[in-house]
Amino acid sequence: MSRCKGDGGLGLRDLETFNQALLAKQGWRLISGASSLFRQIFKGRYFPHTSFRHVKASNTASWAWKSIVWARELIDKGWRWQVRSRKEIHVWEDPWLSKNTDFRIDRTTPRREEIKRVANLIDSDTKSWKVSLMRETFNHEDANAILSTLISYTNQRDRKIWHPSRNGTFSVKIAYPLAKEGLSSRHDLQAGQTSSSNI
Repeated sequence: MSRCKGDGGLGLRDLETFNQALLAKQGWRLISGASSLFRQIFKGRYFPHTSFRHVKASNTASWAWKSIVWARELIDKGWRWQVRSRKEIHVWEDPWLSKNTDFRIDRTTPRREEIKRVANLIDSDTKSWKVSLMRETFNHEDANAILSTLISYTNQRDRKIWHPSRNGTFSVKIAYPLAKEGLSSRHDLQAGQTSSSNI
């Protein structure tokens, strides 16, 4: 794997993106709520009172932890909530819409204080979406995305899934192209800034 790209190995950029995908898989074990000794150790040490999604790596943190936090941006490109109980999902902050953007409500949409969780969008008697409320509150695309979401009638907890994967499980194979795309964008931006500074 450390061979030069011309010799059939991975180039330096490819190694960086592949490494990020591997690290993101470890981050996924922290964000998906999987119960494991790995998660208990890292949560107890680095984010006992918050979630992996919001924690920052301090300067004194271990290299392993800093690396996993660095890979979190890749996880953010593909994870979202799968609606089940609807009690855990924040309407305005969380990614939960099954649309191929960032899975979130349009940030320009004016917030309504009475709407906090996805459960607030469900009629408790009919167990169906409040259609009129949707049309009044959200733009056309978001309203349609919500209304196309199947409502679960079980009491299972809302589930975090990796949207690009068919079974919702994080995949290094699928994450790698996303990492490569992100790295290319950063290098293009840096190159543009360097060119501008030389003018």
